[in-house]
Amino acid sequence: MKTAFVYPGGGTQQPGMLAPFLDAWPEVEAALDRFEDDDLESLLLDADTDTLLEVPNMLQAVLTTGIVATDAVQKRYGATPDVVTGHSLGQITAMGVADVLSRPDAAQFAAERGQAMADAEETAGPGKMVAVSLADPETVEDAASEVDGVSVGAYNGPRQTLVSGREDAVDAVCDRIEEAGGRVVLSELDVATASHSPVMEPAADRLADIVERFEFSDPSVPVVSDTRAEPYERAEVPQRDLPEQLVSPIQWVAAVERLGEMGVERVVEMPPAGVLADLVSRIDSDLEAVAIETPADAEAGFGDD
Repeated sequence: MKTAFVYPGGGTQQPGMLAPFLDAWPEVEAALDRFEDDDLESLLLDADTDTLLEVPNMLQAVLTTGIVATDAVQKRYGATPDVVTGHSLGQITAMGVADVLSRPDAAQFAAERGQAMADAEETAGPGKMVAVSLADPETVEDAASEVDGVSVGAYNGPRQTLVSGREDAVDAVCDRIEEAGGRVVLSELDVATASHSPVMEPAADRLADIVERFEFSDPSVPVVSDTRAEPYERAEVPQRDLPEQLVSPIQWVAAVERLGEMGVERVVEMPPAGVLADLVSRIDSDLEAVAIETPADAEAGFGDD
């Protein structure tokens, strides 16, 4: 069965999120050692830490959890993805899994990206992201086009679109959506920055310089872009796309549809899981969607393969 591994973005973190896997899988310790970072290991295993509140640390932690869990699953069950992709930060996790970036470089890049994002938001003022459910994407696009400092941040599902930007601008867009009539549900996301919006333009400019300091390799397995919904074929493409990703909407619907076109039958959301598998099921009910939230989930998903 052709399988895709997918990786979540920021907002999925929790203290000590890798500890349950370390307790169950001795392979996790060896996978963590590949990052050569004792501070990062403490961040992932300490349930009492408050350092996840800092954006660079949070992004590093989410990325590392996904890569470590993948390495452990491959070692323990022999489960290898045929294709990978991710949502926002998860795209960088996917690049680490596919050897586009080395493990230490992927973690370092995530931290520098996070710092650039935090600095951009500090300059622009408070930002936020709101999920708009039940409304047509066109309604959200029309409302966002009427307000400066905001844009569509992601197309998460046929009836779920994210709005991202300055706090006051997002509020204005949400008011317009409600005034348009019809049933709609607005949910503010628990995220630290207004990603994929005009607020991130300074961060995108800075990231264009940052990528020049990292070595990118051709992917060892196909990586589907979360903004273009096309597989990367050579190292230069993700290097070009990463700065642009910060100010572009995530095309998750199109990315999942592309997985189906590539012959994928099963989509496995790797830790810290709990969001993407549900979105995949809503986009394409023919795809088997599995979320690995605990070691028991992995045993159920891979134990009989």
